[in-house]
Amino acid sequence: MKPINFFVGESVSFNVIGDIEFSTVELPRFENEKLDFPYETCVFYGNGESHVAGSYVTLDEAVEGHNAIIKSYLIKEHA
Repeated sequence: MKPINFFVGESVSFNVIGDIEFSTVELPRFENEKLDFPYETCVFYGNGESHVAGSYVTLDEAVEGHNAIIKSYLIKEHA
């Protein structure tokens, strides 16, 4: 059986605010696999829970989306 070449995506943006981590990455995929949304932002909470906060088509959208999520979180924290 031929081994599967697995492409591991790279980190786009990462922030930590208190005990919450915000991570935007290019999703890993099999070689030549196409994804509708190859970038994703996840929020990881200190209690072990997490959720996908955004999915993006392009790298530029991923960076903008990550920054918007951080900004939104900071506004809520200081409201």
